This record gives sequence, C-alpha cells and structure tokens, in this order.
Amino acid sequence: EIRAHAKHSGPGFGHDHVVALWFWQAMADLGAAGVARVLAFATGSDRIPVDGFRPPLTLTHDAARADALPVAHTCFNQIILSRASSYAAAARQLRCAVDNCASFELS
Repeated sequence: EIRAHAKHSGPGFGHDHVVALWFWQAMADLGAAGVARVLAFATGSDRIPVDGFRPPLTLTHDAARADALPVAHTCFNQIILSRASSYAAAARQLRCAVDNCASFELS
C-alpha cells in the first residue's frame, strides 16, 4: 500500500529507477517491524495515517551523493536516497539510518 501511493522525485528518478527498486526491495526484506521503523523515520509515525499521507510519502534521489545514508524530512514525509554501489549497500544504509536516527513519535 505504501509503494502504491508513494511519489518519486528528482530528474530521471521514477518507480523503475534502480535506487527506487533497491529501496522497495529493502522495505520488503525488512518485514512489518522494519517497515514501521522506516515509516517512523520518514513521517514521525510508525503506521500509515488513517486519512493517508498528506503530504504523500516522497522518495527523492540525490544523484550527487554516493553510498550515503538516507536522509528524512518528516515535515514533508520525504526520504532522500543516494546511489549505492550495490543492493546490499543500499539495504545496509537504510537499516543503519533507520536504526540509529534520533526521532520523535506522534501520538
């Protein structure tokens, strides 16, 4: 459901870009608890809002950065992704960012 409603932002960056494909594969590999942590990282809440994402969850590709940790802007429901050298590196970077972020929780 998250993937179906997510936007992709950046020049030449769409749902079929390798960075996006690796992100969604990593999300699938994380399982429900991991997806909840990614949602909290990106939005401040570990679940999808009842009325949906407003603003929508947006994945942005920063082509200038390579092998960097993802960055989140919770006010905009945005995750900025860099290009990774491999799927394993992309998944490791996502897990590291999500597991080590200082966050807040919306109730």
